[in-house]
Amino acid sequence: MKIVVTMNHPMTQEQKSVLEDIGAEFVIIPHPVILEIYDYNHVLIEVTKYVDQVREMGASVVFLQGEPSFQCAVAQMLARFSIPMIIATTPRIAVEEKQPDGTVKKTTVFKHCRFRLVNGVNNKYFT
Repeated sequence: MKIVVTMNHPMTQEQKSVLEDIGAEFVIIPHPVILEIYDYNHVLIEVTKYVDQVREMGASVVFLQGEPSFQCAVAQMLARFSIPMIIATTPRIAVEEKQPDGTVKKTTVFKHCRFRLVNGVNNKYFT
């Protein structure tokens, strides 16, 4: 099974281990730049290019974390081609520390919990 991974940050070792444990080959490709000034039509242009790329790569599953409008549109388009899309879920553990100057420093820890299917395309490994 080939999983195409696209994120704005590196995968955690836990995420890699889960995918390796199911025998997945994963290929990492960069997240497209989605500027805040883009309208939905411009986002759809980027979505189409991205989905064409992952289809050409022979993706069995897409693991995408990133810009929300891009992510939603990709999930919908991949469903049309019967390609499952997954996201990683994590509990948010946050610690806030008041600084001497009165500001608050917030530190968030992300710990992998599971992969979740988001577009309803059945896959025996992800629900």
